[in-house]
Amino acid sequence: MEVRVEQFVYTKGRGGYQVVASSGGIGRDIVDGMQDYMYPAGVDPLAFSESRSLVTLDGGLAAYSIVQNAGVGPDGRDGTFYNHTFVMDAKEFQKSGCDSRPFDRLYMGGMGQGDELSTMHVHPPEMPSMPSGDAAAALEGSLEALLAGKNLAVASGDPRL
Repeated sequence: MEVRVEQFVYTKGRGGYQVVASSGGIGRDIVDGMQDYMYPAGVDPLAFSESRSLVTLDGGLAAYSIVQNAGVGPDGRDGTFYNHTFVMDAKEFQKSGCDSRPFDRLYMGGMGQGDELSTMHVHPPEMPSMPSGDAAAALEGSLEALLAGKNLAVASGDPRL
């Protein structure tokens, strides 16, 4: 499964916000739709380090944002946030298992005005299937024992182990 992803980077300092880089599929409507999610409101900028959010936008889109406190920004003031937002079709994202991990590796803070971003095609990692039936019950019992601080022995009927 491949997910087509548009992206933009926004910076927020005490003087307001500014989109510093975006790919071709990011229009003003998308940026305006993210206004309420661009940075964590009510948070002391000096105490904030990082947040992530996943929101749905008009037009069947999903947006995943990573916001980090950059500290001193290009204007020389403390409290500058960098927000890297990835925008994709919500149904494609859902078909990929709503896995946001690939975006965590793609975060680009510290970009400057005029830096270029391109449309991406992200391939979410394959998720292992969860066990079912007796295997699921055995796994659940093992985890409960471990969390309760009990000793646990694991045996296998496979002679290679």
